[in-house]
Amino acid sequence: MSDDRERIRQIQDRLADLQRDNQASDAQALSNRADHPSTASPVAPARQRGKRHGWPFILCLLVIVFVFGELALTVQGYSGSDFNDATRVGHANVVSCKRRGPIGLGFGYWDQCTADIRWDGGFTQRHTFNRRNFLHADEVGQTVTVGQGTGFRGGGTTYSRPELPHRPLVVAAGVILAITAGIPALLLLATLLFAVRDGIRRRPRH
Repeated sequence: MSDDRERIRQIQDRLADLQRDNQASDAQALSNRADHPSTASPVAPARQRGKRHGWPFILCLLVIVFVFGELALTVQGYSGSDFNDATRVGHANVVSCKRRGPIGLGFGYWDQCTADIRWDGGFTQRHTFNRRNFLHADEVGQTVTVGQGTGFRGGGTTYSRPELPHRPLVVAAGVILAITAGIPALLLLATLLFAVRDGIRRRPRH
């Protein structure tokens, strides 16, 4: 019986020694970690790669939106409002023109012209036409016929000329290009919204 008790006591002492050794090892490991803190974050590289990959994507979307938007404006410049829909007609004396371009309201150079308009009924007006191909620099000093009406469903004022007829096919092509520019624009907007939302979520709360 005494031998069994002695053996049990030895086993208990051995277990106690092992427990003390484990505690000492854990304490040493914690001490080493405190003395040499790790500056590497396992999440940081992935986030940095995501940011690097995100900017080229956003840049591509911006380029697509800009190019197709300018193409739509370029094509629309070859069609005007229907002169037959004008609510009043006048005679415009082209005073001056400025050359615009090659990028802005479409690709290529175009003339931004100012004219003094005398409408039927005696009312006079000076107006600068910002639409492509409506007036040209070689018309300075000349008098041309223009019409004035309202836009789609009464939205805004439109100007028309008999020399720049309404071309439905050209308008349709411009609309298709505008829609093509609008799709990546919506995608870009969604990307920016998600980025703002993620930034708000990652902001530390006090």
